[in-house]
Amino acid sequence: MGANIGISSLYFSTLDCVDKIYAFEPVIDTFNQAEYNFELNKRIHKVASIKNIGLGKNDRTETVLYNKQSKGNVGVRGVLSPSYANRSSEERDIKIVETAKEIQTIIDNANGQKIMIKMDCEGAEYEIFENLSQSKILDKIDVIIMEWHDNGSKTIEDTLLKFGFNVFSRDLGPISGIITASK
Repeated sequence: MGANIGISSLYFSTLDCVDKIYAFEPVIDTFNQAEYNFELNKRIHKVASIKNIGLGKNDRTETVLYNKQSKGNVGVRGVLSPSYANRSSEERDIKIVETAKEIQTIIDNANGQKIMIKMDCEGAEYEIFENLSQSKILDKIDVIIMEWHDNGSKTIEDTLLKFGFNVFSRDLGPISGIITASK
């Protein structure tokens, strides 16, 4: 979730324990760069698909701020991101789809393999977790590595613990942190 230009997908492609990668990137400019990077690395990447969508609690269209120099910070947090403090930006419309539907499709095609989610989605993580929790999809996930933004880690940690995850969490500062969770 939040593939950006594909760097993490290419890294995970180098790991023997990774079989397939499903990537999502809602901003068309960044999506196009990720596709280009995957094409440059077509002999090694394990990206089964990349979709030009974002994930959330429901289907909708959102308008977000975009700046080419800060493309890794595009998301629903908008001006909360310090990256936009002194930079001009443009608006981009992005398509958001319900997380549970997309993840369930991946699970249905996993043939019993473990499912790992790597998430860096610039503020959408809270609504994604709400959807994954309500739909009980978290019961079917084995590992989550994610970044959180602005609203702290407690609600996400509590949700993960409720679903039987072991949780390691680290604040990176007052507005972001990383959570690693596994069963």
